[in-house]
Amino acid sequence: MTDVRPPLHPLYRVTVAAGSLFILTILLLIASALAPSTPSLARALFDEYAGMILALEVLVIMVASFGAMAGDRETPPADSSRRDDDQGRPQAD
Repeated sequence: MTDVRPPLHPLYRVTVAAGSLFILTILLLIASALAPSTPSLARALFDEYAGMILALEVLVIMVASFGAMAGDRETPPADSSRRDDDQGRPQAD
């Protein structure tokens, strides 16, 4: 007996990608704080815009998460009119 599952909503993939980027940004912030202070343009720009980058990543994660959950909610199960209990027998009303 094969269990056919519907495909994941594409926004779940966006959520995973944005979450991974968020974790990478946090690790870069920690590395930037613990590294010896050598002047470089890349580090100065990262330190300047790190807060905005994090805020944008959190916003993308939230929008994609709620969008994916809302998209899943719009698709009802194929047989939503029939409700069975754990043994597969119809429930008594």
